[in-house]
Amino acid sequence: MDITSFFVRNKLISTIMIVLALAWGASAYQNMPRFEDPEFLIRTAQIVTEYPGASPQEIADEINDPIETSIQGMQEVDEIRSRAYYGASVIDVDIKHAFSPDQDSLQLMWSKLRGKVEDAERQLPPGAGKPVVNDDYGDVFGLYYLITGEGFTTQELDDYADELKKSLLGIEGVAKVETLGRQQEAIFVEMSRARAAALGVSSNDVYADLARQNTVLSAGTLRAGDQRLMIYPTGQINTVEAIENVMVSIGDGSEFVRLAELANVTRGSIEPAFAKVFHDGQPAIALGISNVSGSNVAEVG
Repeated sequence: MDITSFFVRNKLISTIMIVLALAWGASAYQNMPRFEDPEFLIRTAQIVTEYPGASPQEIADEINDPIETSIQGMQEVDEIRSRAYYGASVIDVDIKHAFSPDQDSLQLMWSKLRGKVEDAERQLPPGAGKPVVNDDYGDVFGLYYLITGEGFTTQELDDYADELKKSLLGIEGVAKVETLGRQQEAIFVEMSRARAAALGVSSNDVYADLARQNTVLSAGTLRAGDQRLMIYPTGQINTVEAIENVMVSIGDGSEFVRLAELANVTRGSIEPAFAKVFHDGQPAIALGISNVSGSNVAEVG
C-alpha cells in the first residue's frame, strides 16, 4: 500500500494532519523573527591612508602597491579595488563568502587583514599616515537627528554634540553614535616676514619653540615627612592669548620676544571643510545612531 492510498482510505487521519500542519504553520509565521531592516553581512572593508602633498600617481606607486601586494597574500580575499586621490589612498577589500559565513568568522578575517596592513606599513614612505582599516562603514543608522542652534557658535554646537553623544552611548540598545558636519577647529599662526627679519628670527626657531610647548614630562616628586608627593606642573598653552605670550628666542638665545610681536594668532575652522550640513538654511551637526544587533530599533528610538 502506497502513502497516497493510505490517506485516501483514512480521511479522518488526513484531515487531522492537515489541520495540525496549518495550525503549526500559522503559529510559526506569527512567532518568527521579523526586522524592518533585515540584517546582512557586508564582507567589504575599506583601507584609507593619508599622504599629504602626494599626487595620485605617487599614491598609486608608493601607497597602493605595497598594501595591495601584502593583502594579495590572503587566500580569503575575493577582490581588491583601489583608488588614488590627491593626498589620500582608498582600497576596498572583499572577502569570499566561503571564509566568512557568519559574523564571528568575518571578524577573524578583519583581524587577519589588519595584520597584513600592519606588515605593509614598514614599506610606506616617510610622511604617509597610518592606514586605517574600516570594517563597519556599512552600518545603517536607524535614527538620524540634526542639531541646530540659532545664535550659538560652531564650537558651542560641537560641545553640545559631544555631551549628547556620551549620553546616547549609555542607552541600552545603542551600538554606535556618529556625527557629521562638525568643523575642525584650529589655531592659526601667521608669521610676518618683515617683523621676523627685523628681529633676526627664523620661522624654524618659532616652530621649534612652539613644538616644545605642552610637552608632558615628569616633574618629579617631593618628600614631605613620611610621604612622597607627586608634582604636576600647570600652565597649559591652549588659548590664543597663551600662544601669543609664548616667548621666542632671538639670535643666540640670550634674548626673547613675545610671539604676538612676530605673528598674528587667530582661532578658526579649517577650510575647506570636509563636509557641511544644513537644516532649513542653518548650519547643523548630523547625529546618526545605530542599534546593537538583534535589538528593536523602534524601542531604541
